Amino acid sequence: MAPPLRTILVLALVALVFGASGLARPRPVPATTRAAPVLTASGLPDTSAQEAVVGQYLDLLVAERYAEAWRLLSPAQQWQRPADRFAATWRERGRILTRHPDTGQPVLFIWPSAIDEVRAEFRLQLAPSERNRAGALERVLFRLVRVDAAWRIAGEYPLLTRPGQRTIVRFEPWATPESVVRNVVRRDAGALYLPTVDLLYEAPHTSGPIAGRLVVFRALYPALVGDVAPRERDAGSLPVAILLFIRPAPGGWTFVGGGGVGDIILLDRYPVACALTWLRLPGGPAHDPAYYCTVEDPRVAVVEIVREDGNVQRADVGRRAVVFPFTGNSAQGWPPRQPRAIRLFDPTGRPLDLPTSAPARPPDGPP
Repeated sequence: MAPPLRTILVLALVALVFGASGLARPRPVPATTRAAPVLTASGLPDTSAQEAVVGQYLDLLVAERYAEAWRLLSPAQQWQRPADRFAATWRERGRILTRHPDTGQPVLFIWPSAIDEVRAEFRLQLAPSERNRAGALERVLFRLVRVDAAWRIAGEYPLLTRPGQRTIVRFEPWATPESVVRNVVRRDAGALYLPTVDLLYEAPHTSGPIAGRLVVFRALYPALVGDVAPRERDAGSLPVAILLFIRPAPGGWTFVGGGGVGDIILLDRYPVACALTWLRLPGGPAHDPAYYCTVEDPRVAVVEIVREDGNVQRADVGRRAVVFPFTGNSAQGWPPRQPRAIRLFDPTGRPLDLPTSAPARPPDGPP
C-alpha cells in the first residue's frame, strides 16, 4: 500500500477534497450580487459564497435536517426531488461522517472547482457496524446556479467510478504533453485551477518498455493534498509540484505514472524540495520509482541526491526541476519518501548550504 499523501488526485494528485462541523448550527447562506468574479490574494476567483452554500447543505445533512437542506436546492431540483423523497433518499444512503471514528481527524472536505462548481469529499456510513465504522469514501461535484441573489444547488454528481455510477468529468483529447497536465488538474482539482498551471520540466525518458516523457508542473491545488496538518475542510489552496510520466498514444499522449501515487511537493517551503513517486503503474506492483525535486533558489546549478542504498545521482538544473529515476518495484518495498541527503552546488561547483526537504542528520553521521 502506498505511504501517506494521496491525491488526491494525485492524487490526489489526488485534491482532491478537505475541519468539520459535526452537528454545528448551519451557517447562513451568503447572497452575492457580484456581476464578475473577484480575485483573491491567490489569484483565484472568490468562491466563498458558493463554498458556504455547499458547506451549509452538508451540515444540514449531517444533522439530518433534510427539509432545511432541501430548501437549498434550486427550484428545478426541488421539483424533480420532492422534499419527502429527498429525505427518504438520504436516510437510505447513510450517514455522512465529519470525523474519522477512530482517529478523530476530519474526513469532510470542501473546495471550489469552478465558478459554479464545488466539490466535496467525505465518508458515508451506510449502516452503523464495526466493519463499516470508517464509512465509504465519496467524492461529489455540486453544480450551482444563481437564484435571485443567492447560490443554490442545481445538481450532484459522483466523481468516484463505481458500477452503475456515472461521472461528469470528461477529458479533451490529449494532443500534447501540456494538455495531459491540464486534464489531470481538471480531473483532480477542477477547471478553476487551470490558469495556475506552469510547466517546470519536460524531458524524454524510457522506463522499461515504455518510451515517453517526464513532465513536472506547478499549480495551485486544494489544500486537501499534501502534508497539511491538520487538514481543514476550508483550508484554501496551496502551491504544489507534481511529476507525470506520459507516453505517445493514438491521437496524442496518455498517462503512465506519477501524479498522486507517492508524494507531491509542497512549494514555497525550501529552496530545494524533493518527493517520491512511481513512473509505471501496470495494474500490479508499481515499477521504477523516481525522486523529483523543485529548485526555487536561482543560485542552485546542480542537485545531487544520496539514496538510502548509498547510490548517488546528480543532475544539472536546466529549468526549475530535476528528476532522478531508478529501478525497483513496490512489491520489493517502498523507498524512503525523501533521499538520505540532498547536496546543492552553484555554477562554479562550490557547495551551497541551503535548507532542503531531506531529513536532518547528526553532524557526524553518514550523509
